[in-house]
Amino acid sequence: MALPKALVAAAGCKLSQAEADLWKAWYRSNGYELADEETLDSEVSLCLVTTCTVTEPADRSSVSLIRRLHRKYPNAEIKVTGCGAETNPKKISTLPGVTEIIPYGRKQDIIGGVDFKEGDSVAAISRNRVFLRIGDGCDRRCSYCIVSRIRGPVSSKPANDVLNELRVLYEKGFGEVVLVALNLGLWGADRGESLAGLLERIEAEKSTFPRVRLTSLEPDTIDDRIIEVVARSRRICPHLHIPLQSGDDGILRTMNRPYTTSEFARLVEKVLAGIPDASIGTDIITSTPSEDEASFARTLDFVRSMPFSYLHAFTYSARPGTPMALQRRNSNPRERTKILRELGAQKSLEFRSGFIGSRREAVVLSRTRVLTDNYVDVHISPTDLPVRSLAMVTITDAAEKETRGRLDTTMGRKT
Repeated sequence: MALPKALVAAAGCKLSQAEADLWKAWYRSNGYELADEETLDSEVSLCLVTTCTVTEPADRSSVSLIRRLHRKYPNAEIKVTGCGAETNPKKISTLPGVTEIIPYGRKQDIIGGVDFKEGDSVAAISRNRVFLRIGDGCDRRCSYCIVSRIRGPVSSKPANDVLNELRVLYEKGFGEVVLVALNLGLWGADRGESLAGLLERIEAEKSTFPRVRLTSLEPDTIDDRIIEVVARSRRICPHLHIPLQSGDDGILRTMNRPYTTSEFARLVEKVLAGIPDASIGTDIITSTPSEDEASFARTLDFVRSMPFSYLHAFTYSARPGTPMALQRRNSNPRERTKILRELGAQKSLEFRSGFIGSRREAVVLSRTRVLTDNYVDVHISPTDLPVRSLAMVTITDAAEKETRGRLDTTMGRKT
């Protein structure tokens, strides 16, 4: 008898994508065959969508994904979970095909115990890199953010469980694993542990292990110990994404961000002193209610002065239920975002050009793309090396739209 088929799809952030992998593993272990999102399979009877609500575009993307799946599988029931479903349950529940909204608490009950310690659950992962959820929740209350209010306080996966999952994932062919949490830098705070301690244990492991990449780290959670372990590590990628959000101290105060621009600059200087080849990425929100031309100009000047390798610029989205949503909206949002994105493209080219001629470890993303340890996406001639494996690449050219390189025939390190 054929197994029922389920399709799991994610909209939005890496945490949403990480949770989609957990849902895939859960459905696989509960008697479902998983369908491929890229192909049309008439036997799909259930779709599960993880949603995101960090911005208005994320909301629209979630709704668009649900509508697209209903058009593709008109007879399938659609279950929806995640932050978007949590903030807009009435709207989501009226979309065609939606049969159930799975609230946050029930979602945690279902997938909270799912892990990747067994080969069968790992087989549910279809991407070329794993987004491994090692924690959830956030104790901070930025005035523009609804997600921390949805997901509650910090909760961390035990360190031994994280290490065991990393071992299994490497054994199953994943050369790189990305550690994901809502506020990754606070991992372990609920257990009397620290992210630095976890990274030290990863570095000290004697068994074969994947290389590990960190997702976004809040500036006030990066201490000397984290910098030191990343600086000496051969397993932890020299890549830190540190959200700035604004380059104006007054705007940072209205955002309830716990640092100043001068403190942020000193942190980045310290990171690069210890890890000279590091990629430093950032996020910036433009056109918050109190941002005027003068404060935006200060943000531009600050960003120009910083050695960012890339930046993500977002136009402010009022999130109902947050303090900032009560303020009057800014009248000229999109132009500022465009200016910052253009500046980000310039900084990206400067960073990538600085590595022409260098040889870096990279994970194979496809036959023609690899991603270096310091987060340079490199186009290569077609390779027969396995996707997800590690190899060495020499960067040969950098242009505005792409970076090119030459892949070695030898595999990357196995540690």
